[in-house]
Amino acid sequence: MSDSFSTPAAFVFMLAVLGIGTAHAQSAPGLDVISDSLTLDGTVRSVLDANPAITTLDELANAANGRLAQTRTGFLPQITGTATYTRIDPVIKIPLGGESFQIAPNNNYDAHITAQYLLLDFGKSDATVKLAESQVQTAKD
Repeated sequence: MSDSFSTPAAFVFMLAVLGIGTAHAQSAPGLDVISDSLTLDGTVRSVLDANPAITTLDELANAANGRLAQTRTGFLPQITGTATYTRIDPVIKIPLGGESFQIAPNNNYDAHITAQYLLLDFGKSDATVKLAESQVQTAKD
């Protein structure tokens, strides 16, 4: 050994060099350890996940599912409501004897609730839903 290394330093260096080959990674329980080799299934899945054409087709299938859900809303009832308030001032009063008769009230309230439900459309909604379902199946295929 050269004079630049002391005996304990050389010993620690040799242990470190020999220990490199036997070092093991420690992992906490429940954590997956990623190995450097791939299985066939893992390789195919990685390629398919990274392929932009496959991602585009997945998004087309999601869009078709959204259109199907939107088409099915035609079978749901529609409920709407409106409310208005009008203040009339001055209001015309007609005197009758010792009393006066007011033609309209000062505060006018008007409220409406409307509920609509499709009873018959001669199969148009069913045909539209079946078309959307076939588009979903085509996108998935």
